[in-house]
Amino acid sequence: MVKQYTQLNEHERFVIEIMLEKNNSQAEISRFLGKHRSTISREIKRNTIDGKYFSGRAQSMYLLRREYPE
Repeated sequence: MVKQYTQLNEHERFVIEIMLEKNNSQAEISRFLGKHRSTISREIKRNTIDGKYFSGRAQSMYLLRREYPE
């Protein structure tokens, strides 16, 4: 069985932000969204500033990376 990779969308990023504010674990967030734990972990690590995850910034950076790939 081949798993299909899907990227996080704006709504999912917002859910991550809200759930982190409510002190949910990354495992709880991954189960709620139906995404792999490592996807959630990388997303949080990539878009956390001074210990706070910002979904708006995360979405903006995602769009920027899509427009200007390395």
